[in-house]
Amino acid sequence: QVSIGAFKVATMIKVSDELLNDNVFNLEAYISKEFGRRIGTKEEEAFFIGDGKGKPTGILNATGGASDGVTTATANITFDDVMPTDPFYEAVQYVFNRKLMNGVSDTSFDPYGTLTRAMVVTILYRLDGEPAAEPSAFLDVAAGQWYTDAVGWGAANKVVKGYSEDRFGPMDPVTREQLAAILHRYAQYKGYDVTEIADLAAYADMASISEYALEAMAWAVALGAPEALSETALAPRDNATRAQVAAILMRFQQGIAN
Repeated sequence: QVSIGAFKVATMIKVSDELLNDNVFNLEAYISKEFGRRIGTKEEEAFFIGDGKGKPTGILNATGGASDGVTTATANITFDDVMPTDPFYEAVQYVFNRKLMNGVSDTSFDPYGTLTRAMVVTILYRLDGEPAAEPSAFLDVAAGQWYTDAVGWGAANKVVKGYSEDRFGPMDPVTREQLAAILHRYAQYKGYDVTEIADLAAYADMASISEYALEAMAWAVALGAPEALSETALAPRDNATRAQVAAILMRFQQGIAN
């Protein structure tokens, strides 16, 4: 039996004036639920990776939250919504520590949120060292935006394509098949081996894969990402989550790029 001392945990919940004055909104229930979620998250985090300073020493403290025998340059990530027990923890840790993806805030990664097409091409642009790029011909990609150079680079090197010659849809959420196609084209652009493909016949929704993405999806499944949602479903036209993007980037870097 091990005794653990008492430690203080505090949180602050911000509520807008609109919600404070909304007679329908159940403020008490919201605060109670949010408080419980945050306290529970911090307790779990301390249990696994607590550093012993104002909190217990976590059971994975020595490895920074990584599995035994695994080390990373800066292992700890402190997002409230990414726990060491999550299946995507390692992938989020990998892309965050390598500055491929950031959180949506200092405390949230939003693993189940979506990523835009502009964000995906920007990640690959960073991987390629952010070379000089000419503006693209897409009318919906204005000059001076944070993604302008990345889209110009991607279009010039045939890493990304638009819906048409003049429309890219930078703020559209990227779908699973779009993500596979973009990464497949990037691998070709870099000269990586993309010959290994998987047989997709076992997937009931294979017919829903767009023709342009069929080869890329077979390649991505062979790579291990995007993962099948089940043994018979790939959901190619569903939006890719941020956690899924992190996973495919990690597998791509570890299995193809290195």
